[in-house]
Amino acid sequence: MHFHLTFSDNSFDYIINEAILTMFSDKSKSKALNEYYRVLKPGGLLLTHDILLLDNYEETRKTLSDAINMNVSPLPKENWLSLFEERALRRLIVFMINLHYSLYLDL
Repeated sequence: MHFHLTFSDNSFDYIINEAILTMFSDKSKSKALNEYYRVLKPGGLLLTHDILLLDNYEETRKTLSDAINMNVSPLPKENWLSLFEERALRRLIVFMINLHYSLYLDL
């Protein structure tokens, strides 16, 4: 997947990302983060809200993928942190809220 934002370098103070990274493969997540970082101004913030896997990783991923009819790649906490740290971001602030939910499907 080619991921390129059509904005100049250092264009934004903030980028708000709503569950988009979860929809990408791990390789595409890295490409997206590189682009986000490129278009953020120095000191800018990326605000992202994505799915954090707590347990039963593969089962949860498959259930979610089946429910929305799209292959998704949510990550456990360690993998999210690693992904952000790989970008060599100068400052990383992470807020994680563990949400327990049940998905009820009536098929």
